[in-house]
Amino acid sequence: MEDMVKMTAVYDEVKRIKGWDKPESEKDYSDTLRKRYRQIVENILYRDMIKYKDDRPGFTQNFVPASDAPVIREILLRSTRGKYHDSLISQWVNGSLKGDYLKIVNLYQKLIDLLKNLMAKGEISPQREYAWVECFNSNVGGDSAILIKLMTVKLSRWLEHTTLLSHNLCSDKFQEMLENDDPDYKRYRVFSEYGDLTTEPLPILLQRIQHQDEYIYLLYDIIDEMEKTALIQCEEKICQVIIENNGVKFDLNAFHTLQPNGKLIFAKEAYKFLKTHPESRDRLNSRLSVDPLMYFKLIPDEEKEYNREEATKAFIDYLFSLET
Repeated sequence: MEDMVKMTAVYDEVKRIKGWDKPESEKDYSDTLRKRYRQIVENILYRDMIKYKDDRPGFTQNFVPASDAPVIREILLRSTRGKYHDSLISQWVNGSLKGDYLKIVNLYQKLIDLLKNLMAKGEISPQREYAWVECFNSNVGGDSAILIKLMTVKLSRWLEHTTLLSHNLCSDKFQEMLENDDPDYKRYRVFSEYGDLTTEPLPILLQRIQHQDEYIYLLYDIIDEMEKTALIQCEEKICQVIIENNGVKFDLNAFHTLQPNGKLIFAKEAYKFLKTHPESRDRLNSRLSVDPLMYFKLIPDEEKEYNREEATKAFIDYLFSLET
C-alpha cells in the first residue's frame, strides 16, 4: 500500500513557507487550509471528503498519498492569502472562476509550470506529473482553450488579410445607392449560394464563395455541424461506458486513494452533460431502458432530483451562452 501523509503535516509546511507562525492566528490559518483542502478534494479530484479520514474511534485525521502531497501543498500555497497567492488558482479551487478561454489558458499554464517545478526538484515522479496534467486538463479544458486561442489569432489574421473581399467594397450598385441616399442600402447584400455542407466537399464550396461574410457563414455552418456530431458522439460514449461497466454505477468507494483518476473525471463530466442536455438524457433513457444520470451520480443527493422543466431551461440557457 502506498505511503500516506497526514494533512496536518502538509498544513504545517504551508504555514512555515508562508510565515504563518503566530500562535494567536493558528485557528484561522488552520480553518482556511482545511477549507481549501476540502475544495481541492471535491472540486478538482471529485472525491467525497468523508471517505478519506482515519475511521478508527476518536480519529478524524485526513490523509493524502505521499506521492501527491507536494502537488496538494503547492495548490494550497497558491489558493490561500499571503505569500505565493495566485488569484486565478484561488478562484479555480473555490469554484468561482468565471471567464473566457484566455483566463483558462493562463490558469492551465500556471498549473503546468507548477508541476514542472516539482519535477525539476525531484518532488514528484513522471507518472504523478502525467496523472496531474491529465487531471488539470480534464478539469479546466486547458488543451482545448489553447487551441481556441490559436484559432482566434488565426481568424483575426484571416479577417485582416481578406478585407478586399468585404461585401460591396467595389460594387457600383452599392455606391449608387449610397450616393442617392437610398434607404435600402443597409439591406443590400448579394450572397452567393455556396451549397450544402453535408453533401458537397469543402473545396467545392470554397470555390463558390465570393465575399468575406460568406466565409464566416460557412465557418458557422461547419461549427454547427461539429456541435451536432459531437453531441451524438457524447451520447455514444456514455452508452458505451455504461455497457462496458455492465450497468454498475460509478462509486466513490471504489477509489481508495485521492490520486487523480480519469474515470471519476469522466463520471463527473458525464453527469454535467446529462444534466444540461435533457434531450440526450431522454434518448439514452429510451435506448437503455434506465435513467443514465444515475450511473454517474458520484455523491448522494449532491443535486436535486431530475426535473425535466428545469433541465430544459438549463439546456436553453446553455445554448444562449454559446452565442455570447
